[in-house]
Amino acid sequence: MVEVDRPNRQRRRRKGKSDPEDAISAARAAFSGDACGAAKTQDGNVEAIRVIRVARLSARRARTQALNQMRSLISTAPDPIREELRHLSVARLLERVASFRPGTKTDVVSLTKWTLRTLARRAIELEDEVKAFDAILEPLVAETAPELVSTLGIGTDSATIHTASGVRPPSPICAAPGRSTPRAASTNVIASTEAGTVKPTQRSGTS
Repeated sequence: MVEVDRPNRQRRRRKGKSDPEDAISAARAAFSGDACGAAKTQDGNVEAIRVIRVARLSARRARTQALNQMRSLISTAPDPIREELRHLSVARLLERVASFRPGTKTDVVSLTKWTLRTLARRAIELEDEVKAFDAILEPLVAETAPELVSTLGIGTDSATIHTASGVRPPSPICAAPGRSTPRAASTNVIASTEAGTVKPTQRSGTS
C-alpha cells in the first residue's frame, strides 16, 4: 500500500476540485513512482499514544474552561468572596475554594460559593486525570522516540505531538536500488488512457 500525500496542484488548478479526478491523480502518482511513501501504521506505541492524547487534550481543555469560569464568577461575586479569592494563585485558589462549606441557604453568597466549589473540585479531578495520562504517556514516548525526548528543550508534551503524527515504515519503492525518485518540480507525467501506461518525461531547460 502506497500513501499519496496530496493531489496534483496543477491538475486541480486546471480542472478544479473533483473527487474522481483526485482518485485518478493518486493512482497515476502511485503507478509512476511519484508517490512512494508507505501508509502509516495503526498499531504499536504510536497508535496508543494517539488514543491517549485525544482523552488528555479534552481533559486539559475542560480544566482550563472550569478555571476560566471560576475567574469570571469571582470577578462578579459579592465583595467578601471577591476580595478573598481574586489575588490567589491557581493552586491556592483551588485548595481554598474546594474546602468551601456553603450550607443549604439559597442566598447569592451561598450559591456562589457552592458553584465555585463545584468548579474547583471538577478542575482538581481533571488535573488528576491529566497526571494519570502523563504517567502512561511518558514511558511510551521515551520508548518510541528516545532521541527526541533526550533533546534539550523537548519535553513529553512536545514529543507526544511529534510522535502521535505517525511513523511510516521504510518504503521498498523509494529504497529500491538503482531507482531514483522523480522530482515533482522537473517531471511531467503524461498518461496514455488508450495504452493504460504512464510515461515520465523531463522538461527541457530554456536559457
